[in-house]
Amino acid sequence: MSLSIIALILGLIGLFFSVYGFIYPLRIYSFLQKFPRNEVMGKALACICCILAARESFLMNMAGLNSYKFLIYFISPIIFACSIIYLKELLAPRALGGIYCLLAVPVVKTAALSDAYLFQIMSFIGYVWVIYGITLLLAPWNFRKINDFLSGKRVFPKNLFFFKAIFCIFLIYLALFVY
Repeated sequence: MSLSIIALILGLIGLFFSVYGFIYPLRIYSFLQKFPRNEVMGKALACICCILAARESFLMNMAGLNSYKFLIYFISPIIFACSIIYLKELLAPRALGGIYCLLAVPVVKTAALSDAYLFQIMSFIGYVWVIYGITLLLAPWNFRKINDFLSGKRVFPKNLFFFKAIFCIFLIYLALFVY
């Protein structure tokens, strides 16, 4: 996947949620308040996280252990089962943190190898994902604390979605005209 496609996808998804949040800020707030304890969402995100981790593990060079890569197909379902059994408490933010960390790998790699002008913006986004992902993995209760800090009065301010939309339009511009 090229850097322009990644920037375009991120810009369009972010722009969609910015417009939706600008129109329905209470719905976004309500969803984010219920998210940490949502078991279905936690299991779905844990499944996606295990699939992405298996893919990244299969793609990496394991030196002397390359002959044992076929075991990844057996280990991944076991890890998924153990995560939904033993990490029930706040599973959704933990899995979201894992997904952020795993999605940052191809984004940063593609940006670093692209030699495109302003590739550092995409690298910066990837590194922010890693920091936020590690925060959620190690301290999932920070998901609610961060959202409470951003929302303030039990609803997200519309200027937050406005500035996010401006940044997403900038990403779309980069995707179409720079990368």
